[in-house]
Amino acid sequence: MLAFTKRLESKINIAEKTQTLIGFFVTITLILTIAYFTFGTYRDWSYKVEADGKYYYHYLVSLVYDHDIDFTNNYAAPKPEWMRLLLDPYGQHRYTNPVNGAPSNLWTVGPAILWFPFHVVAWASGSLINLLFHAGVDLDPWGLYMQYGTMIAAVVYCLLALWLVYLLLKNYFGFKAILGGLALLLFATNLVYYSTMEVSMSHVYDFFSMVLFIFCLKRVSDNLGNTFQFGILGAAAGLHTLVRTQNVVTIGIFGLFLGYLLLRERQIAWKLRLLNYLLFGAVYFFSCIPLFLINNYLFNNPITIPQGDGFLKAPHIFELFFSDHNGMFYYNPVLLVGLLSALWLLWRSWRTRNPQGWWLVAFLAAFMAQVVINAAAFDWWGADATGQRRLIGSYFIFAVGLTNVFEKMGEWKSTPRLLGKIVLWALVPLNLFFIYQYVFVWNY
Repeated sequence: MLAFTKRLESKINIAEKTQTLIGFFVTITLILTIAYFTFGTYRDWSYKVEADGKYYYHYLVSLVYDHDIDFTNNYAAPKPEWMRLLLDPYGQHRYTNPVNGAPSNLWTVGPAILWFPFHVVAWASGSLINLLFHAGVDLDPWGLYMQYGTMIAAVVYCLLALWLVYLLLKNYFGFKAILGGLALLLFATNLVYYSTMEVSMSHVYDFFSMVLFIFCLKRVSDNLGNTFQFGILGAAAGLHTLVRTQNVVTIGIFGLFLGYLLLRERQIAWKLRLLNYLLFGAVYFFSCIPLFLINNYLFNNPITIPQGDGFLKAPHIFELFFSDHNGMFYYNPVLLVGLLSALWLLWRSWRTRNPQGWWLVAFLAAFMAQVVINAAAFDWWGADATGQRRLIGSYFIFAVGLTNVFEKMGEWKSTPRLLGKIVLWALVPLNLFFIYQYVFVWNY
């Protein structure tokens, strides 16, 4: 009877957790979706593709409709009357490849790859509506219908990334702590802004592809003899690099970490371990071939650094973190809490000789590599941005740290626990205030 009661209580507990989890994701789905359709893009302009995002979107338009990456006609096309900036807002048509005359595009093809299925669904649904109801839905790729139908991808990929983070953390932290960490990561940082407003930027897709890669890496580490999973990992690494070229550094760091995991594993034959490692590298290389081909066509060089000469010479690391001009921790103070918590976890792992600490070392190394790269850019503040947007792809380490904060607060006495939660949740309206200032008040 006692065993039956325990099984029943366990099933009830699982059912309650499932309901809570569903309710959590349904709630944030509704919030993000409502925000997506309520607000426009940069400066709340009433459409979704603007600024840098136009150059990412040009890849999609040119590949789908012209079947090439010659942007000459795309840049010259007239913009819709309601659109604020030209389709070539930064005048990339002025910089051409002297060999083939192709105009420049310094941005990457990865976001276009992730947008493609949504673009197809938007076009197919619009075509069907026109066929059945003669509604006159505008299927121009720059029209409002196609923009909104395609860019809803940002909400979906943000939700998928958060779900993958949950799956990665659920075996290490308590259920409520994970949900608290996810909610803070989303609503107390600029992630919510780039997932609902400036959705044509690459940042939310950078976050998704990074989390996807980590998820695949964790699956590989659980079974280092599974050759197929190494191929999947290589493809995920390629996608992450196609989204933002600088992510090749992140993949290099995790590639070394993967080598360490394979060397440590002695129960699998060394030939199989070597084969799997080589397969990962080969699939990664072939996944990056579109990048090489595009660079060669546009810049006459398969390996190109768009930042130009002098890159990495003088990184502004302190300013990147703490400057009032888009400083990461200045405008996202919750991330500083997450980082300190992650460092505490690393220290504790070292003290207890927990091998899981090497994962934290890899996460922190990848984050710091991105910090150095972005701090060395001539516009280290991230141009017209809020809260150091270029580091959103590295937010997984902060999800770990924030979840750990909630986990440890659960051990505190009631009064300090309540005060701690008040302080943390107060960072959500502070972040929304900063976003409001950026969108409606500040004049960049």
